[in-house]
Amino acid sequence: MYLIPFELLFSEIARQETRSLTLIGNQMPPASDYGLLESYCPDPECDCQRVILNIVSRNEQKQVATINYGFDRSAQDAGPFLDPLNPQSAFAGALLAVIAEHLETDRAYVLRLKAHYALVKAAAADPKHPSQQKLTEWKAEGQRLRETDERTAGMRRALRVISEHEPAFKALERKTKKHRHTNAKR
Repeated sequence: MYLIPFELLFSEIARQETRSLTLIGNQMPPASDYGLLESYCPDPECDCQRVILNIVSRNEQKQVATINYGFDRSAQDAGPFLDPLNPQSAFAGALLAVIAEHLETDRAYVLRLKAHYALVKAAAADPKHPSQQKLTEWKAEGQRLRETDERTAGMRRALRVISEHEPAFKALERKTKKHRHTNAKR
């Protein structure tokens, strides 16, 4: 599954409706403005009912948390929770607590997230939607990155196997050298 930033497909709506939180005087998470940037699964056949909230700090000028939020509370992996596959700062857990409370108490915001989810799914399902080119380009880029990740993971596995068997390889190398040396004398 690949996710697409909501703002890439619906920039005007994102400009008007992206949520930000201003925290003042906190030790953890630090005082700052935090943007909650949404990403959704654009597969029209997938009904995951979730959003990824990439939390960006204005003070730090970078992403400091990634929160996975499932809308269906009865689902096994309902959110919110820190997404284990994405970057987290030292204070991501404290941000999660603040944002989880916000999601619990601000019903209008949750309805907005669900509406954005529906917009992305509808755009992905409609071959004539103006966002189709962006979706196609994003999917191709996601595929390229997945292939790169798979090759990198394959190389890591190979290196791990080699390092685990290094003593055997070295013994074989010594035996081969000794055999070559013995044959060379004959």
